[in-house]
Amino acid sequence: MNKEKLLSSYFMSERFFTLIFSIWFLLFPFDAFVLPVSIGFMTVYPQLILTVLLFCYLLWRSSITRLIFYQKYALFAYLLLMVYGLAYLPVVENFRVGLMDVRSMILQFLYVGIIIFSYSIMGRKLFENLIFKLAILIFIFFSLVAWAEYFTGIHVAGDHTNKLLNYPVGNITYAPVFIYDNPNTFLVYLFGSGFIVFLVKPPFLKSLKWSFGILFTLLFFSLIADSRIGKFLSIGLILYSLLGYLILNKSVIKGFYFRSMAFLISALILVIFTHQMFLGPLWKKNDAYLLKSIVAVQIQNNKPVFINSDSLANEFGKDSLLNAYKDYTSKGSKSSNEIRKNLLLNGAILINKYPLTGVGPGQFSHYTDTHKLPYSTGTINTPHEMLTELFTQYGIPVSILVFLSFLIAMRRAWQISSKQRWKFLQWFMLAAFIVLLGSMPSAWFVLNIGWVLTGLLIISVESTATESYEQ
Repeated sequence: MNKEKLLSSYFMSERFFTLIFSIWFLLFPFDAFVLPVSIGFMTVYPQLILTVLLFCYLLWRSSITRLIFYQKYALFAYLLLMVYGLAYLPVVENFRVGLMDVRSMILQFLYVGIIIFSYSIMGRKLFENLIFKLAILIFIFFSLVAWAEYFTGIHVAGDHTNKLLNYPVGNITYAPVFIYDNPNTFLVYLFGSGFIVFLVKPPFLKSLKWSFGILFTLLFFSLIADSRIGKFLSIGLILYSLLGYLILNKSVIKGFYFRSMAFLISALILVIFTHQMFLGPLWKKNDAYLLKSIVAVQIQNNKPVFINSDSLANEFGKDSLLNAYKDYTSKGSKSSNEIRKNLLLNGAILINKYPLTGVGPGQFSHYTDTHKLPYSTGTINTPHEMLTELFTQYGIPVSILVFLSFLIAMRRAWQISSKQRWKFLQWFMLAAFIVLLGSMPSAWFVLNIGWVLTGLLIISVESTATESYEQ
């Protein structure tokens, strides 16, 4: 009997719960890639099982009445989104894609619930310390994977690697993808794990000594993947961290290293203004750069003979040659800017046509595939933008109710950061950056990093509290 009581008390203990929560959190980057088992109509995997069990346990153990209003509202908003998707599912035009989207909404609600209830049980200090350690571990893991893929060019095979065979060797060849089959999706997870660190430990971002490794890793792999959003986010965070460091350490400005570096930068500026600068293709759109990249081959006497681009330009004319090469390399596809613009325009049309109900879960891609939208987006059929994805498919009323969960949480952050407003401003900046991060993948709501970030962004407002603040 004593052994049974001890065993029962262990399973109810904080230590056991922390262990299970940690395993659940560390497994989310792998999603269904670890030990998946198909049972016909769905795939079951350890992380999914832990998600359901954890939520049920927390729902049984926790008391909703103990939650703060913004936490209750967030649970209500994401429950409403899930229920609305389930209710809409039977009447959507494409049931299969709708079912996948509803599955994501169900799991998103479970993730948000697990994070909010876990915070309630653990308390602020234990929860923040645990999430901080786990997020650091995940970021280090992603970084090791990224460097390994970058140095070796070895990736998990998939659609992306099949496309690489048809591309010239370049940065994209070595851009890490991990199990996500897309460099941009990998970046979302890499950025997401870094954002989690900064959300639960706000001073970490203002300490250049500690944030340096994270921020420059984000910048480097954004450059490798040629992600404009990634470059903007990482550079913005670097400048913010540098500014915060200088404000907190004003004595550094008068120190030897700062003055010496200022002297070196002054010398660099002098060199720049006294010498003619070479402008590369990034800054100067010159067809001469493109011309030199053209190499043609002819068969002469059953042997390949390579032809210089200047010779081809003399024979066919420079403009004619370059236009033919551009048509060949683009293969009739549109630029990424034009595709994104058309996706937004199509989204605006859907919102205008179905403002109250939306087109239904997963139906943005169905409307695109069936050519019911006027603006061409090539092979891209997903919104590529978080808010467009939400408002077009679930309508304005439901979307606003969901969006209100962040505004109410923001109000809480403002109230409890009265003596440390920089914490509120930093939280608001990270919230805005997460919205921009939602424009990086093809679809935001199908990624479990989005579910994790949603829950942690809401609950992280408690990290903005003045240290002396009492709840």
